[in-house]
Amino acid sequence: MNRLEQFFGMVRNKKFYIFAPPHREGNLVRLTGIGVQESRPPESAEIDLSGYEGKIIEVSGQDHGD
Repeated sequence: MNRLEQFFGMVRNKKFYIFAPPHREGNLVRLTGIGVQESRPPESAEIDLSGYEGKIIEVSGQDHGD
């Protein structure tokens, strides 16, 4: 079972720039609402972060790379 992780970072150009946890610091990722077992592309449920541009936010979820 995959557990949820907490990520802290800033929104830049509609992407999430991770500050913490340290093993992901500096990564620029897109956020999606797709579940791990769903058989559709992550882009189909990408979360629009434009309203958070320049803000520091906290995100809970599972880390699957990009």
